[in-house]
Amino acid sequence: ISLISPANEATGQATTVTLTWEATPGAQTNAGERAASISGYTVYFGKTGEDYPAPQWVTEKTLEKPNLEYNAEYKWQIIAVQSDGSTATSVERTFTTSNMYGAPEIALKTPSHLSTGQPTTVTLTWDATPGAETTGARANSLTGYDLYFAKASESYGTPQKVYVKEAQKNALEYATTYKWKVVALSV
Repeated sequence: ISLISPANEATGQATTVTLTWEATPGAQTNAGERAASISGYTVYFGKTGEDYPAPQWVTEKTLEKPNLEYNAEYKWQIIAVQSDGSTATSVERTFTTSNMYGAPEIALKTPSHLSTGQPTTVTLTWDATPGAETTGARANSLTGYDLYFAKASESYGTPQKVYVKEAQKNALEYATTYKWKVVALSV
């Protein structure tokens, strides 16, 4: 028995997958008996890290598994049952479904990168959009931003929580280079 699809450790799989495999009956070992055939398959399917639930019995070499969770890892294994009662067990395989949403996109606007001669009070601005839903219309939204701001020679500290696409920084030191970055937060 050989598992075909999804490939082992495949990522980004849809939330409905079709398990497929190939199997052949064992070779006949004596001339007087009728050739064996495969009666069916016991399909074990479940989430990685959990025990398999009760298996399913099928007679085809395919099984559709709908309504899987997003961003979850699943495992599967097949036992082929031959007409004479002999069995063969496949290796276990895993795959991971896709994230429901892609990553948010963000672009820093002002002040521009490496700009000089800025006043000691600046307004930082950026654009951001939530990640697109990987299965159709987008339903998620941005819930805010983590704004990191520091002197170029220092490490970023704890971010400032911001809920709009701008923030003002006051009392900046003259002739000092600053750095900043924004992380978009989404649901």
